[in-house]
Amino acid sequence: MLVAPQIALVAGTLAAWRGLELYVVDFSQRLPAWWLGLMGGLAAIAAASLFAASGTLVRARAIVSSAPGQAGRIDDDLPVPGSRWLRTRPWLLGAVAGLAAAIGFVLLGRSVGARR
Repeated sequence: MLVAPQIALVAGTLAAWRGLELYVVDFSQRLPAWWLGLMGGLAAIAAASLFAASGTLVRARAIVSSAPGQAGRIDDDLPVPGSRWLRTRPWLLGAVAGLAAAIGFVLLGRSVGARR
């Protein structure tokens, strides 16, 4: 179960490394040295921050729920008045959430820069 994500991570990392290598080879003669140095430095900072965040991820996996009993359903956690409809038709929650997101996009799309 953990093999597929690890393979995807390694494949993605190798593809990104290859892309960076091709970028440097193709554009090292055309771009100024300060730009290549800046990009290399920022890439190193990004890699270091991802490495630092991986420790937090390892600690987050160790969180254990303190609630007694079996894990419930999503409607057990949602304070929806009259949530009987949610228990009988859980797909309706997805439809309502999708509709709310679409309405929010239409109403707020221009203000957040998502639409022109």
